[in-house]
Amino acid sequence: MTKTPKLYPLPAYAIVRVDAYLGEDPPIPARITIKRVVWSLELAESEVARLSAINPACAYFWQYTRVDPTRNGERLVLPDDAESVELEGPRRSAIVTTGTAPRERERLLQLIELVNTFVSPMGERTIAAANRVESALDDLLGDDPVFADFVTDLAQYSPFGGDHMLDEAQLVTRLGSLLVLLNREISPDP
Repeated sequence: MTKTPKLYPLPAYAIVRVDAYLGEDPPIPARITIKRVVWSLELAESEVARLSAINPACAYFWQYTRVDPTRNGERLVLPDDAESVELEGPRRSAIVTTGTAPRERERLLQLIELVNTFVSPMGERTIAAANRVESALDDLLGDDPVFADFVTDLAQYSPFGGDHMLDEAQLVTRLGSLLVLLNREISPDP
């Protein structure tokens, strides 16, 4: 019988955002978002500095962590020059070069549903809902400069606004523009 080697977690650095709130403090899990996981301390430090400059109303820091070395039961193989964790497959480049693959199309549709839920008149417009949209958008299209500003807008959301923050009406307007772009991604002009 072949003995399976033990797979040890890979060292990594999580980029963490703590949202600032006005009024009553919500539970801690609602205030914390893992923005990204990277392999090097230098990249973690530079990403914290970049995000802190973009959104000074929130606190950013890096935290040492470990990443499970498997994906769907198979060992996660990382190239030597990998800078961050790609656990959800190819990003924007795959959409552009090969057309919208079924998995990417599914992720785009899920993102559109999250945005539609947020902007609908009876939609959940909490910071947690904005964080879900932000995370999904950043994971799928955050490397594309067209969508990067929307990621920043979502990071700057507070229902009642504030210094360097977008209020509910401002974010709903911006997300309406995002929906137009996302629908073009699903159904590009021939």
